[in-house]
Parts: sequence; C-alpha cells; structure tokens
Amino acid sequence: MGSKIINSVFLFCASIVFISCGEQKKAMTNYFGTWDLTSAYDTNLEGLNATLEFRGEERVFGNSGCNNFSGTYGLNEENRTLSFGPLRSTKMGCEEAKSNCQRLFFRALNNTANYLPKKEGIYLLSSNRKILAFIKKR
Repeated sequence: MGSKIINSVFLFCASIVFISCGEQKKAMTNYFGTWDLTSAYDTNLEGLNATLEFRGEERVFGNSGCNNFSGTYGLNEENRTLSFGPLRSTKMGCEEAKSNCQRLFFRALNNTANYLPKKEGIYLLSSNRKILAFIKKR
C-alpha cells in the first residue's frame, strides 16, 4: 500500500514538471525565428539589414549588417529578462558607417537586461530601462 502512494506521488510530481517544461518550451518558441533590427539607442538602423535569430537550445545567430555572429542567450518570460552570452563574430572589414552601426548593435546586445514584447515587434532594454533596440519579426 505504501509503495502505491509513493508511486502515485512520484507520477503526480513528474506530470507537473513535464507539463510546466512543455509550457515553457511552447512559450519560448514565440521568439524563435529571425528579427530585423530597426533602431538602436534611438538611431534608425533599418538600412543596416542587421538580424537576430533565436533558435532552440538557447542559441542565437544573426548578422550585424557587416559580420555574421552567434552565441547564447537566456530568456525568462515570467520576469521578461533577456541576456546574451558570449557572442562570436566573423571579422570582415566594413566601411566606417557599417562598422559604427555594428559596434552600436553589439553594445546594445551586450547591455540587454529585459525585453518588452509589442504587437509590431520587440524592444530590448538595458538595466536602466533605456530602449536599446527595436526588432520586428520577419
């Protein structure tokens, strides 16, 4: 009798963990895909063609408008926190204007602490709540 109760409790707990992990995974997929950068630090960057792509396994890829990059991210939807781990990029030479935009873009990603989803896209925010970048889904 005691082992039946223990088995029932274990199955109940395992079901709760399984269901909550499934819900988190489902919610995370809302951000999967490619996002186009439109501005950073109130600077319009639509012509830069910079992108950010969230994938499974907390991996991020993209293009800074000049170089490709990849790395990791951490997202907590309950607290709306978002951070990027070490980002690696190619080292192609760019014209000065694109290099300046690229530095602005990477600085914004490195300073990201929170995000704010909007109908038209997503805002990335620094810890002092200044809007770092607006990105819309492609």
